[in-house]
Amino acid sequence: MPESNGNFQLKGLSGKAYQFILKEILEGRLAPGTVVSEALLAEQIGISRTPVGKAIRRLAYEGLVEQVPRYGTVVRSIDRVDLIDLFEVREALEGFAAAKAALNISEVQLAKLKLLVDAMGDICQEINRVGIDNVEQERLKNFLAVDMAFHLLIIEASGNKRIQRIIRETKTLAESVIISWGQHDLGIGFQETYEDHAKIFEALKNHSSEQTQDLILEHIRVTKNFFLNNFDRVSNPLNTDLPEGIPAELVEKLKKAEIKGK
Repeated sequence: MPESNGNFQLKGLSGKAYQFILKEILEGRLAPGTVVSEALLAEQIGISRTPVGKAIRRLAYEGLVEQVPRYGTVVRSIDRVDLIDLFEVREALEGFAAAKAALNISEVQLAKLKLLVDAMGDICQEINRVGIDNVEQERLKNFLAVDMAFHLLIIEASGNKRIQRIIRETKTLAESVIISWGQHDLGIGFQETYEDHAKIFEALKNHSSEQTQDLILEHIRVTKNFFLNNFDRVSNPLNTDLPEGIPAELVEKLKKAEIKGK
């Protein structure tokens, strides 16, 4: 398979470079706004610049880096509009794929999903044991990796490789945001996410297409609200204390009013 931008995965030295750069971005060593040097990366990885260039073009295709005229390639900052776009894509495609997967999923794929759900449960137990404030960054990354594997396996069961590629890219972008926040800024609902996945698994096991689709869509919408609320809190917090329970639409209007007043 040729190594082109539209392919699902780079291989060989280009794949090695891609994984290295992606890890640097997700772990914060290449922060948003950082200039990406092909020469430096090639030296760090121990390969020539050609496969590094292919990897960077792939990352640009996925939206993780961008070419800035007369400046170079930089790591992208994901804004609020990007997040909304990502989740709208997920709602449109993943809901369809989940419904199809419920009809097509094999016993082997169900067995794999059960292992992933159980792994999520184990991570939740460890988090409950040590407390959210003591969660290691590595534990967070493990949880997100299992979460991604769960969703991608469902899409694989749908048989649609194009949807699988697109969802992988959108979830990688979202992961780059959530990792950058750090565990202390998240308040992430580990237990709720685990319970959602357990319900989705049961619907798939019962080959209930409509229920699987409904559960996936609800899970995506809840996740979208979590991301947007945390994005607002981290990047542009309101300088006023608001009581809980205020409708999200009103909070949005209050934020816009504060921005206008600055």
